[in-house]
Amino acid sequence: MSRHLPLTRPGRPVLRRGRDAVQIGVDPQRAVRVDRLSDDAGTALMHLDGVTGRHELLRLAPEIAPALDELHDLGVLDDDPGPAGGLSLVRRERYGPDLAGLALTTSSTREAARRLERRHRATVAVRGNDRAAAHVALGLAAAGVGAVVLEGPDRETTLADLTPVGPFEPHASWRDEVAEALRRQGARPTAVGGRDRRPALTVVCSAADSDLPWTDPELADDLLGDGVAHLAVAVSGDAARVGPLVLPGSGPCLWCLEHRARDADPAWPAIADQLRLRHPRARAQGGPLAVAAGALAVAQALVVVDTPGGPAPVTASATLELRAPECLPDVRPAQRHPVCGCGWAGGTVTMVG
Repeated sequence: MSRHLPLTRPGRPVLRRGRDAVQIGVDPQRAVRVDRLSDDAGTALMHLDGVTGRHELLRLAPEIAPALDELHDLGVLDDDPGPAGGLSLVRRERYGPDLAGLALTTSSTREAARRLERRHRATVAVRGNDRAAAHVALGLAAAGVGAVVLEGPDRETTLADLTPVGPFEPHASWRDEVAEALRRQGARPTAVGGRDRRPALTVVCSAADSDLPWTDPELADDLLGDGVAHLAVAVSGDAARVGPLVLPGSGPCLWCLEHRARDADPAWPAIADQLRLRHPRARAQGGPLAVAAGALAVAQALVVVDTPGGPAPVTASATLELRAPECLPDVRPAQRHPVCGCGWAGGTVTMVG
């Protein structure tokens, strides 16, 4: 325990500010300064390394005992630095940066390791076969998700699909290429029919030949009826939308957004039907926009995986809207629609368009 072997959290170096002060960390929102220190106290605080015992530090400078307690209370010191759960040496090396990053936002390194283990045991499905779907699948694997299910129809890859992390070959099976890239990331690509457990979440992307600027609610009807949590991701033209995250028994859902679009524009159903039938030869889907939307989707999905039953991420009640070229997210509140049945209690809900 770090109360006996004090250790600062990852990314929080102990730095001298002068003879009588030290600073722990450099992030303006997290950095802490300890002032009016004696030479011995400053020297002692420079050894918050997880190796030097608390009793040794207090032997050198007894007056720092209150400071050590306060640093613990502020979350500056790791409450439980190790060992890192059941992580193998290979996985600790592979996901070392993720472990250190999680340790900054959890109670301890041990808790961060538990979250990585939870990711390793988790199954997340990705539905769709466009650029964003590939980025989401590979991003989940890179973050340590153990099993990624590739759902939806397969297609032939093109040169436009190739990225440094996969797919790698044109004129091949999109699903096979993404599955191979997942294996290189350490994940288990799982066939739809071979899924051995219910996914923690399904990320619903689009087909490569679709040009819809939103996620068609019909793509998630089965998920809504089966009570499977799902997150919508749509990238088209110079805009992208991540969300909503639809949680079982909760809203808003994709049909809520559809109903609100109809309320705002009486011609919307006719426009939407025409867009569904449109399959452009060259779909506009910029690479940076697809990467940004995919990264946000992965981050939102990991909140669900890391903390089941915990606070819902922002997309449970909002959508994240991005627009090229900056691709900065704008949070748009999303609410249930009164005529939508997604939040009704009891029974299986089947949405009718």
